[in-house]
Amino acid sequence: MCQCGRCRHNSKNAKSIIKETFITLQKQAEKLGLIINTNKTKYMQVTGKTYIIKQDIEVTGKSYEVVNQFIYLGSEINSKNLIKEEIRLGIQAGN
Repeated sequence: MCQCGRCRHNSKNAKSIIKETFITLQKQAEKLGLIINTNKTKYMQVTGKTYIIKQDIEVTGKSYEVVNQFIYLGSEINSKNLIKEEIRLGIQAGN
């Protein structure tokens, strides 16, 4: 059983948890008067587990793209939580 106690590490439960998280994010943003730009919002599942959702997800009629990596504040973040590529990019940028 999952350490979080909410799922059993299968794609159906993982997908529902991701959807739940997006709905919570949207509600909290609305409370602050913020609007989520669905054209720019993507998601990435970071886990050491084998059940990873690798497809776009639709929540409340809006589609969110899944990504395996992205650049955040100049650093590469990836779904496997590996830094090998980040180190390579850093060395390359120094040359």
